[in-house]
Amino acid sequence: MLSMSAGFEGIKESNAMARVTNRDAKVTSYPTQLICPALTLIPFRTDHIMSDETIPAIWHAETNGNAPPKCRKNFHHPQVTVLPQHNHLLSLMTILRDAETTASRFAEVVERVAEQLVGAALNLLPTENADVISPTGTTYRGVRQTQDVCGVSILRAGASLENAVRRCYTGPLSFGKILIQRDETTCLPSLLYSKLPLGIETKTVLILEPMLATGGSACTAIKVIKDRGVPEENIIFVNVLSSQRGVQTLFSRFPSIRLVTAAVDEELTPRKLVLRKRPNALNDAN
Repeated sequence: MLSMSAGFEGIKESNAMARVTNRDAKVTSYPTQLICPALTLIPFRTDHIMSDETIPAIWHAETNGNAPPKCRKNFHHPQVTVLPQHNHLLSLMTILRDAETTASRFAEVVERVAEQLVGAALNLLPTENADVISPTGTTYRGVRQTQDVCGVSILRAGASLENAVRRCYTGPLSFGKILIQRDETTCLPSLLYSKLPLGIETKTVLILEPMLATGGSACTAIKVIKDRGVPEENIIFVNVLSSQRGVQTLFSRFPSIRLVTAAVDEELTPRKLVLRKRPNALNDAN
């Protein structure tokens, strides 16, 4: 049985490692551990976007009759953008959460959600006014984004969001890679490898990681990027599904970053996962 995280990893695993060889990148490879401190809870509203009936029965089966994880609606935090919970997005998230979804279908739906996430993240970039002449000879008053973008994937799953960045962003674009391994017993992260492009400190950095569970790996990645001179306010964490605990951890350590996500779940599983295991061969998504 493979986790939902494995589904993301399988989509772009081979492409992720193939693109690591950027000649303009600086390589760092060393182990480290990060323990996030105790947190002050962020207030949430109590209404939910999904009832028990709309969550697949697999939740009930795997939680031994306990209530399934609840997804928070109208998440309020000045640094967090949650995609509008319209029916189209909810239908896509239902497919991703469904234990019966095939690997190919999973990969297809991830791409659709990823484009919405990246579009929302790009809306946060600084802009300046720009006038252009249209084909009819009239002046169109628009805007241009003023800062280049660097996408940094937390391998392996983060590479599944890279294509969405390539499709959505039309300006100068570069990519970096960070490999973090989480101890399955302690749930603590260890940094194994990082490769970031030169000049990253002048860019807006999109950290690509589909799942935000405890927040330990995310904090490690943000620290690596900040150590390269990137201002905290220029970092946008882009992910498909967050846990309440992960969001709290992130902002307790890095209050000036921004987060773009499709959903925030209240709880983690006993193994500190956002979602229960899925019985699909999602590593074959390539």
